[in-house]
Amino acid sequence: MLAETILTLNPTLNATIRATAYGLATTVRKQTAQYAQKITEAKQRIEQLEQINQQQTQDNRQLQARLGLLSIPDGFEHNEG
Repeated sequence: MLAETILTLNPTLNATIRATAYGLATTVRKQTAQYAQKITEAKQRIEQLEQINQQQTQDNRQLQARLGLLSIPDGFEHNEG
């Protein structure tokens, strides 16, 4: 990381500043890794949902093809649920 390189190359900084900067750099690195993992998990979940959606769409098309010959009479109203 660039900040760590700068800290290493600049020995004139006092110990408190160095420790704080290293701590912040470590926090950023950990957070970046955690968010990368969450993004990976989200992408996997999206793929799962897309597969489920594709399957349901295919199932719906098959049902519509089977029911295609049926016609709904005029004035028909769906039941509740």
